[in-house]
Order: sequence, then C-alpha cells, then structure tokens
Amino acid sequence: MVTKKVSVWSIVLYVLAGLLFVYALWAAIAFYQYVHGLQTSGQLTTLQGQAYNITASLMSSSLQYVIYGVLFIAIGKLLAARQNLYVKRTVVETPVIGQEMEQEIGIAWAPAQDPAAADKPPAETAAPAENEPPSGDNPPETPVE
Repeated sequence: MVTKKVSVWSIVLYVLAGLLFVYALWAAIAFYQYVHGLQTSGQLTTLQGQAYNITASLMSSSLQYVIYGVLFIAIGKLLAARQNLYVKRTVVETPVIGQEMEQEIGIAWAPAQDPAAADKPPAETAAPAENEPPSGDNPPETPVE
C-alpha cells in the first residue's frame, strides 16, 4: 500500500485559500448590504445605469480573492502531485533481481549464509575419486560416442 504524503506547503496553501474564500464571502455580503443601503436611501434609484460601476466594485472587493483562492488550491494540488510522483518514482525504480536475471546478465552472488553457521567449518562432501569404483548395485554408465 502506497501512502500519499501531503507536503506542508500544500496544507499552508489550502488554509490560505480557505481564508481567502471566507474573506471574499464576507466582502460580497458587505458589498450587497452597501448597495441595498444605497437603494433604500434613494441615492441609487436604478441599477441599469450603474451596472458597470457596481460590477467593477464587486470585482475589486471580492472576486479577486476568489481567484487567488482558486490559484492557491491549484498550486497546492500541483505541489502534492509533485511530491507523490517523487515518492512513487523512488518505489518503482528499485529493481528486484531474481536468479534468472542474475544468470542472464552474468552476476554470480554467493548464497546467503546463516550467521550461526559462520563459525563452523564447511561440511565436506564425500565425492568418489576418479579411479575409485562407484558404490551401489548399479553398474557404471558407459559413455556413448
């Protein structure tokens, strides 16, 4: 199981984005209350003539913070993806060499030894000498030429 690690910078950017979204919401509510107060006092009679000014004021007071929040989230996701890519790459690039591949590329590794058996001398195998007859009931095989 590969666990995903989230970098500290990603978390910081997510928190900042959340704060920016909260501030943008607060600014939009305050702007709405301001425009509504202008309408009720009679200073702003129709919205059609002032649509450009109202839209520009709304954009400068709250919409830019929404855009910054979206950018912070995107950068945080890129940082998280970059770190997860690096973690996956280090896991994937560690090859495991089996006996078949060792023979194919010509690597001869010594078999693993038991640490307890390191103090003992190696066991001698009883191999018959060349001029000694083999033991047992079977006659020796004759080479076919």
